[in-house]
Amino acid sequence: MRQTRRPAQRNLAGRPPRSHGQSRRRPPLRPRRLTRPDVRRSESLYPQGDRTAFNHVRVTWQEDSPRPNRVFLRVPGNPTEKYVHYVPADAPNQLDLPKEYVSRYGHGDDLEVGVTVGTEAGSTSAVAISPQFDTLDAGYPVLDSFQASGANTLRVKWRAGVAIPRDSNPGDPLDRPEPPRFQPMYRRGSAPSVALRQPSTSTEITVSGIAPGYSFYVLSVNEWFIGQPGADVYVHATALTATIPTRVTYGLPTVVTGQISDAGQRRTVVLQARNNATSPWTAATFWEPTKDFRLEVRSPGTRQYRVVVTGPETTGNQVWFGTSSAPVTTTTGYRVVTAKFSQPVINRGAATVAQLVVQPYLSGTALLQRRQATGWVGVKYVPMSYGKANYKMTTGTKGTVAYRYYVPAGTTAGRGIAATFTAPFYLTAR
Repeated sequence: MRQTRRPAQRNLAGRPPRSHGQSRRRPPLRPRRLTRPDVRRSESLYPQGDRTAFNHVRVTWQEDSPRPNRVFLRVPGNPTEKYVHYVPADAPNQLDLPKEYVSRYGHGDDLEVGVTVGTEAGSTSAVAISPQFDTLDAGYPVLDSFQASGANTLRVKWRAGVAIPRDSNPGDPLDRPEPPRFQPMYRRGSAPSVALRQPSTSTEITVSGIAPGYSFYVLSVNEWFIGQPGADVYVHATALTATIPTRVTYGLPTVVTGQISDAGQRRTVVLQARNNATSPWTAATFWEPTKDFRLEVRSPGTRQYRVVVTGPETTGNQVWFGTSSAPVTTTTGYRVVTAKFSQPVINRGAATVAQLVVQPYLSGTALLQRRQATGWVGVKYVPMSYGKANYKMTTGTKGTVAYRYYVPAGTTAGRGIAATFTAPFYLTAR
């Protein structure tokens, strides 16, 4: 008997029925391609109105049904996953990545965000990739010019440098069209840097009132980074030590010595003088040392002196501001030309003359003194005319006695001459 093959049974959809134990195979759930990362603009880190500041990169995605997700950063073409985060199935399909983590990992490279279905145990879907975006360093500003003036005023101009590296992905979702911003800074030694103002688009600044001895620089600021420092200017203080005498002799040299910090170049050092605390300073002499100096002027009377190192002086991107020593009053005494007896050895009862000649040639009254066991005592007020005084005297006592003249203070050409004692001179009577 001829057997007839029965046609295979088919369901209403036209497909053969599944055998016992066969289950429907579901394709793996793949999240749809990410939308472009969104920059969440949180409260500005800088002054109000700063439109470039943000704190997070917001990543959003879509999928067919709620599943747990893995979100991570990576460099395009590099499978290494960084900063992996896990989002529960019942959480919104979005994640805010802190900007500092993104920029720290990227540090100038292009990045992309990957999203998969998965947990800490791993991924169970293919990866969906966001559009690439760069994290370019803002670069470093370039110094255009600077001018130093006065005691500590510095005016600096600069221009934008090139981003590091160059933007290989212009117009990515996180690029910002705003012009570059700059933050001027200064640092003194190993102390923390100090911002001179908040970031702005201005490319110049005038700094004043800050004591020299610091380095000035400018930071470029973009939406990712504070860039490398640039537009450096090194502002040097001039260290000065000066020794100014407090008493000198009229007509003899007033010698001022000292030292300045070695700047590797000659500096102009000026000795200034004035008659009193209210009169103007005038230059008495100058020298151009690299380090040690010696200044010398004739002593015309009591004056105030100070040493001034001129400035500012510049070399390359370095500036040395000037400085000055504190004023010192240098008292000038008479120059004693002659203080002696015309005959220093005489017989008892004989006459001799106590002679005095001083400069400047002032007129007045000098006092002749004699030394006794108890000290100096006055002998005679002697008229002095044009710096000369003579007193004729005798003695009836044998022996050697010390004498001296006291010359009172005077004035010459508006400058004081301090009272002066002569050195002792001796008379011997036989």
